[in-house]
Amino acid sequence: MMSSMACWSSLMDSPADSRSSLVWASRWREWAIGTPTVSRSVSLSSHSARSNSSIARRHSGLKLVRKTWVMSLGSRLARSPSRARRAGAGRAGSTRITASPDRIRVVVACPVRLGSRSFQRGLAARAPIEITRASMGAIVEPGRNDPARAGLVHISSHARGTRQVFVKATDFRKDGPGKKIGSGASLPQARRPHGNHPARLAMTAFSAARARGRPATGSAARTTQIGAVESGRRLVRMDTHCHSHASSKPVIAAAGLIGCPESYSEPERVYDQALARGMDLVTITDHDTIAGAMELVDRGFQNFVVGEEVSVKFPEDRCLLHVLVWDLTPALHDEIGANGLRDDVYQFAAWLRERNLPHSFAHPLYVQNGRLSRWHIERATLLFKAFETTNGAHDDTLNRAIARYLDTLSPAKTQELINRHGMQPVWPRVWEKARTGGSDDHALLNVGRAWTAIEPAEGETLTADEFVRRIAAGHGTSGGQGGHSALLAHQISTVGANHFARQHYKRRSPTGRYVSAKFLKFFGVEVDAPSKKRVAAYRAARKIWLGKKASKPSPVLKALQSEFKPLLAKYPNLKDRMDPQAWTDGTPASQHEEMAEFIGELIQALGRAMESSAAKAVSKKDASKILEHLTGYLVLQAAQLPYIVSLFCQNKERRFVDQFQHETGSADPAEAARPLRVMKFTDTLADVNGVCRFIQNAARQAHDTGRDLTVVTSTRFDIPVKDLPNIINFDPVFATKMPKYENLELALPPILKMLRYADHIKPDVIHISTPGPVGCVGMLAAKLLRVPVVGVYHTDFPAYVDRLFDDRAATAMCEKFMSFFYKPFKAVFTRSQDYTDALINLGIAPERIVRLRAGFDDRHFSPAFRDTSRWPALGLKRNSVKVLFCGRVSVEKNLPHLTSIWADVRKACAARGVDTELVIIGDGPYRATMQRELRGQAAHFLGFRHGEELSRLYASCDLFVFPSTTDTLGQVVMESQASGMPVLVTDIGGPQEVVDDGVTGFVLPAEDARRWTDAIVDLVCDADKRVAMGRAAAESMKSRTFAASFEHYWQVHEDARERWASAHRAESKARRGEPVSV
Repeated sequence: MMSSMACWSSLMDSPADSRSSLVWASRWREWAIGTPTVSRSVSLSSHSARSNSSIARRHSGLKLVRKTWVMSLGSRLARSPSRARRAGAGRAGSTRITASPDRIRVVVACPVRLGSRSFQRGLAARAPIEITRASMGAIVEPGRNDPARAGLVHISSHARGTRQVFVKATDFRKDGPGKKIGSGASLPQARRPHGNHPARLAMTAFSAARARGRPATGSAARTTQIGAVESGRRLVRMDTHCHSHASSKPVIAAAGLIGCPESYSEPERVYDQALARGMDLVTITDHDTIAGAMELVDRGFQNFVVGEEVSVKFPEDRCLLHVLVWDLTPALHDEIGANGLRDDVYQFAAWLRERNLPHSFAHPLYVQNGRLSRWHIERATLLFKAFETTNGAHDDTLNRAIARYLDTLSPAKTQELINRHGMQPVWPRVWEKARTGGSDDHALLNVGRAWTAIEPAEGETLTADEFVRRIAAGHGTSGGQGGHSALLAHQISTVGANHFARQHYKRRSPTGRYVSAKFLKFFGVEVDAPSKKRVAAYRAARKIWLGKKASKPSPVLKALQSEFKPLLAKYPNLKDRMDPQAWTDGTPASQHEEMAEFIGELIQALGRAMESSAAKAVSKKDASKILEHLTGYLVLQAAQLPYIVSLFCQNKERRFVDQFQHETGSADPAEAARPLRVMKFTDTLADVNGVCRFIQNAARQAHDTGRDLTVVTSTRFDIPVKDLPNIINFDPVFATKMPKYENLELALPPILKMLRYADHIKPDVIHISTPGPVGCVGMLAAKLLRVPVVGVYHTDFPAYVDRLFDDRAATAMCEKFMSFFYKPFKAVFTRSQDYTDALINLGIAPERIVRLRAGFDDRHFSPAFRDTSRWPALGLKRNSVKVLFCGRVSVEKNLPHLTSIWADVRKACAARGVDTELVIIGDGPYRATMQRELRGQAAHFLGFRHGEELSRLYASCDLFVFPSTTDTLGQVVMESQASGMPVLVTDIGGPQEVVDDGVTGFVLPAEDARRWTDAIVDLVCDADKRVAMGRAAAESMKSRTFAASFEHYWQVHEDARERWASAHRAESKARRGEPVSV
């Protein structure tokens, strides 16, 4: 404690000579002002006042001699000439340093001279810069061999949420390093890591201890006692897997085509972020190079370990592995290449053992080049002493799986591996693995969020060298956060943003640069953005020059102008991090869940904002505007590509990991015992038809029986079932009523939100109910998550298209799409035998077609709901005979046939003295026509009805007619029979399969008007026959309960999962040349 106070005193008492003192700030910000107790003014007025506003305008940053130190002022005063003039740029002044026992405050109020004349720069600032004692990070010794840095005192803020502040006192007198300044306190001597490079940083025990929130111990010496307190234990931590701009190779081949590397992170910023997030030691492990690490070594950064992520291959099949190696030197790095160790993992492991180098097998279950198998993992177990069990970039499922595998290791298990592979372990006690953790950060987002920890003995001082030696001895443990899809998406986006800023930004128009600059800040990229005045001037000039030909802002840009700021205001954490001063602790993109949610909300908000103008363009048939809006929607979808790519990457090992755990006996018992998890995607859920009620019934039955079924849809229509938590409705990005079907909706679902939700749920099976936009998202989710997909053929769409358009070409196109859509399904439900042939004709293998047991919710349909007292309120006679149709009022339901015969039916019944009325429940594009044609014919259109009201209407009617020829089953036919009505159906389609002809109703030729008329008149006029058939119908439906149907439905999903797993186990065995049982 006294030594640290002495260091402060030495700074306060430094001479005030005009050329011997210099104060500057790097990436500075204003902190709260404390009560000063000591004050010192340092005069800088002898420097010529040639620095002026033009210099301030040209230089937004300062560079010291030989680019050893690079500093960004980050101040609006330094970038704005007018602010610089108001702050006193170009006038002589003074710099005041005010200090108290807990804080130091620096006020720079004049130009400052740096080094020789050739390195003069202007600096103008009046705002105070303040750091506290608790955030002080390091003190730098005077440099013997570098006069430009002689007498350097460096106080660096690494406290969470702050930025670095440097205070430099330069003394050119001939005193050697370590001389006493002012009060006589000696600055500590630091070790020289490499030859003649002077070490300049020595972290004090005070700064490290106070930064961890515990009492300081020891003195400010070369060796620092460091550590975090976790669960009552003192741990020393290091993020052992970080990348810098030296990882210059493209992460994927496609990125190489555009010259995009895998990282743009500056090594110093990696170092700063690691310390800001509580790491005690820092390393950089670039791919097959130590260039990034050596940048910090050459500059003397303390508590730093040189690392490398070495790419090595199995000589047998070129399977690629990555191995982290630490405590390297340039000579050791050169040995790897000179000896060809990267091409032979066995020689490489032997070299590690010979040199006793600390290392770790990185992301062991991540498949690099498609060759990784259990065989490689078991051999690596015998070759390496440490495995990375917490990787902050890859899905946490992989971390948990490899950790469980290591838990199974024992001397006996090791002997099994030795016998199986015929090789001896390279390291002693190889079953005792060090477990390391690292962020695997490439974009300054997650440095320090995953780490390796060592617990020192009580009173032990743990140096960097000792830390890595403990890892080599197998004593490391891992901690922190694993990866997920949003994290990887933001890594990809940040690297892409940096590439765009360097390669393409300057070529954009002022408007493009202005918009781009805002979005680049989300990813920690700061560029020179044009002002609003510059953008306005550009637009005005363009309009004058081009006149009417000048393009107006695109629909997306207009939407951005109205939606961006209000939405960002809802995310204050992201908004605050837009300030570059906050980037040491992480850019907005480092707040992964918030950022992903914001992007999803922004895309949805932009889509909504474009809806009205898109609809207007369509109504006016403006082709150019329609194209603009289509392009805008494509841009919105393209903005989601990083998230989609990351979902693919994070789940591509899912099959391999499941297989590996199954074969090694390392599966999580809780996960293995977990019940089946199914996600059901549907485009229709709010309509009144059999498909919707089937899905609603399935959701309720699953909820009531404890089955893990989640139904997802995307609609702005009101969903009747509101009490079920397993129905999730995503607000569409765009929605409009379908042409000719005003009661149906054409909706564009929020792809990103739905895919992220699916990734969160991680279903075992995905079920697709409809081949619409939501169904397509479900198909994409199944591809990305590597899970089987099943579905149900609810509707014969080719038949619908044929009846609606009477166009063979359109019908053929529909058939081709349906064939393409359903072919990947592992099982396709059909609700009637009649449509099995239709599916076979679409190219579906017969063994994948499953006949689903017909069933309905018998709790809501029964003769007990009959209540004729409600008819007068609905405009009907209480004692008339009611003929009912329920469903979509459309041509494809063959309702023109019913319309054509109803007048004859009513006339024949009246001739027999029977009053009859037609009741239509539902809505659709044919309703207006049908109402007009049946005006005056006792036809009543009740629209949509739900719940108990629908149950009572069913039971209160007397006869059900269903002339459709396109239904695969006809849920309403079962519901009407259960309600006590006889039914009339056609001999085409699935409904005929649930009707006992002549007993519970009649199956009639589809287009035979005379047969239909006679059958309706017969049952309307013969009450005894009608009632008897109604009773038989209700009795026949008792065996068709939805509970029994659902059990069969669920079992098919169980079978699909098992067949999927078995197929991949067989594929894995075949790949290894093992016999496969049939």
